[in-house]
Amino acid sequence: MEVDYVKHIVLDTINPQEDYCNTIMTLRIGRNTSAFFSPKKVWQDSLMHFNFDLEYQLHRKALAKGISSIGGREKERVYKNHPTGNITVTNNFSMSHWIYTELWEKPEWELTDSVAIHMGFRCQLAKSVYRGRVWFALFTDELPFSDGPWKLSGLPGLILKAWDIKGHYSFEAIGLRTENLQDVGIYNYLGFDFLMTSRDKYYEEWYKALHEDMGYKIAQSGAFGVKPESVPAPRKLPHRNFDFEEINYNHN
Repeated sequence: MEVDYVKHIVLDTINPQEDYCNTIMTLRIGRNTSAFFSPKKVWQDSLMHFNFDLEYQLHRKALAKGISSIGGREKERVYKNHPTGNITVTNNFSMSHWIYTELWEKPEWELTDSVAIHMGFRCQLAKSVYRGRVWFALFTDELPFSDGPWKLSGLPGLILKAWDIKGHYSFEAIGLRTENLQDVGIYNYLGFDFLMTSRDKYYEEWYKALHEDMGYKIAQSGAFGVKPESVPAPRKLPHRNFDFEEINYNHN
């Protein structure tokens, strides 16, 4: 099965009603593993591999409209039970392609008596404290997959909606598919050499990347023939008043 979710992330926790981002994400469920990813970003990667000229043209048109990437901002991909008993996460930031693997630590859920209907399915409400946040989830045993968006799983049915208690993150299912599905796997169309790291190091580096001028960093590296001494000072970045889905990592 494939499930499409709207991922909602508040980009400014001081101004949550005005500064946020919504992205379509897909949960692809196989017999033993699953993958959670942005289909738009996967499409961009495949386009760069199979038709680079078209991707380049679309990218330039997007830049002219103030859009930084035709693949969107969501580059993280989460693979559950890959390898067996583990979660593997990949991402692209700070001019590197990152990967880490950790034991599959499922949330411990407390079931409640609250019920609701979502997408025509009868759902039950559950609550968990997971990776530093309090999460709520609506799951349905009418879809017998103990899975859900991002790293959320471990309930006796598919999670169709989830949100943290502060409203900084939420996932809401908007569509299901059971036909013409692709295999679950790590699609590496461009042959990236992933940099193996730990979960803590991954989040430390990602947090730093959010607060640096990547254009300045690329220019300073001498890419595209630019002389580092001719590069202007880093520009003032937009605020980054938010943290990740899981916040129990080393913030040094």
